[in-house]
Amino acid sequence: MHAARRQGQEQAPLALARPLTLRVRSAAAACALLACLLAPPSALAAPDCPGTAPPREVMSGLGVLEAIAADRAGRLYLSDMGGGRVLRVDRPGAEPHVLARFPSPGGLTWDADGTLIAGYGNGAAQGVADNGQAGLNRVDPDSGETATIASGMGMANGVVRGPDGAVYVTNTFGREGGRIDRVRGAQVDEAWSPVDGLNGLVIDRAGQNLYGSSTSGPPRIARIPIARPAEVETYAAPTEADGLNGFDGMARDDADRLYVTTQPAEEVWRIDGPGRICALARGIEAPSAVAFGGGGAGFPADSLYVITFTGRVIEVPAATDRPPAPGPPLRLRLAVEPRTVRAGRAARFRFRVRAADRGRTLPVAGAIVRFAGRRVATDGAGRAELVRRIVRPRALPANATARGYQAARAQVRVRAPALRRR
Repeated sequence: MHAARRQGQEQAPLALARPLTLRVRSAAAACALLACLLAPPSALAAPDCPGTAPPREVMSGLGVLEAIAADRAGRLYLSDMGGGRVLRVDRPGAEPHVLARFPSPGGLTWDADGTLIAGYGNGAAQGVADNGQAGLNRVDPDSGETATIASGMGMANGVVRGPDGAVYVTNTFGREGGRIDRVRGAQVDEAWSPVDGLNGLVIDRAGQNLYGSSTSGPPRIARIPIARPAEVETYAAPTEADGLNGFDGMARDDADRLYVTTQPAEEVWRIDGPGRICALARGIEAPSAVAFGGGGAGFPADSLYVITFTGRVIEVPAATDRPPAPGPPLRLRLAVEPRTVRAGRAARFRFRVRAADRGRTLPVAGAIVRFAGRRVATDGAGRAELVRRIVRPRALPANATARGYQAARAQVRVRAPALRRR
């Protein structure tokens, strides 16, 4: 998050637009920082990404936009930090709907139950003060009903949910230069990873690594293993030829390519890996965050949507050939027959795995069903079979998992053997 300029206001010099972003420890550091903030956009130092389509504006006049997310219904969600609003746009050309209101909304992510998790108290002043003014709200994506789920943080800038249900939150400007907090339920693990100056956050497809974009300090993409948060490494960084850029919001596609906004270069970069950086879009004033569309009748899933601190939403068409699944993840449904068997007898168990998406129930191929010490994958119709003999009475669970879905569980009742008649 960079300090923002409201739409329609006279544009201040960049150095004055964000006076609270960094703590400098010397006059030399202050001079170096000023040079960075006043530096002009880099002169095409990062090469163009091949096959890039020109960006186009789809909306404007929406306030000071900080974060963006999409759902499976194809809708976009935007946090207007300056106006204290969370907006929902149901389809291209539709009037934005004010879904919720609370102070300084920040990062957006999805919870497992389909509700939106939104940061609040996301201002540079809150981050520098670092006195517990920020937290996380849960927002119903249809009704807008809002409830606080965690509080006491210094800032709620980048927000992402991990595969274990924990939510990771950046304080870009907090004590000792910033940190990542981890939230589990209402419990806040402060400084879970003390990484300076991070802003946007994403988690890789495997759910093992957290990537953070650096706003203050040397521009870089940091990689933090979730299992070992102290082992922070630089995943990618611009070269001197790329100019001085601060990174902001970030997204990834299903090939784990990263997409990040840059300041003051006014570009969106794609990072394919260490040392592999290209410019996906240029000349976008004050870009703040990016997200892929949700698809369907809404915003195309392969288009990248860029929001700006000047209230614009800009589409980069066909930005990826591997769009990520939009949130929230679908929940699997597992059916098993028979539901009741006798112990000691072999039985053929038939499993069916489905998922509900936009009012339709669809089979899930390749789901893994685990039952009675065995595992089997579903076919194209979402079906699988196992023959097992259960030797003792009990309640026996069956579990279904598939990448990108919430797991499902069913239960088989194993009854005592029938008494033999004499």
